[in-house]
Amino acid sequence: MSVEQDIDFLNSDEEGDAFMAWAIMSTKLDGAPKWVSDYFAALMDKVDAFDPHDDLEIALTNQLEVPVIRKRKQKRLGEKSPHDYAHIFDWVAAWQISEDANLEQALWKYIDVHELDPDLFETIKSAYHKVRKARLQQQS
Repeated sequence: MSVEQDIDFLNSDEEGDAFMAWAIMSTKLDGAPKWVSDYFAALMDKVDAFDPHDDLEIALTNQLEVPVIRKRKQKRLGEKSPHDYAHIFDWVAAWQISEDANLEQALWKYIDVHELDPDLFETIKSAYHKVRKARLQQQS
């Protein structure tokens, strides 16, 4: 059954099946790029040609293309910042342990030792917490 031959079921409120869902999707591709239309046309040709009596039901899924999932480049923490986030965390954590200091004291000490502007306290604190959160997530 071709979508062009029987368009009435597209306007129906009745429950449909997977074929009807794909058919409806393929008719809504007016604004899509040509490669999208071509992809859906090829899929619909395979659905039209499929005969569940000749093959196993799983055969149809074996004929359809599996989408390629491309990995996105992961943004490194602090990539656009002039501060090395990992260094901030490591330095502050080490100083806290060696001097038995609290976090705020260690952050102020980092600013003092590295001769940073005191206005950067919140930036340094935020960098510390971002790395801490990322490392805790890696541990679990």
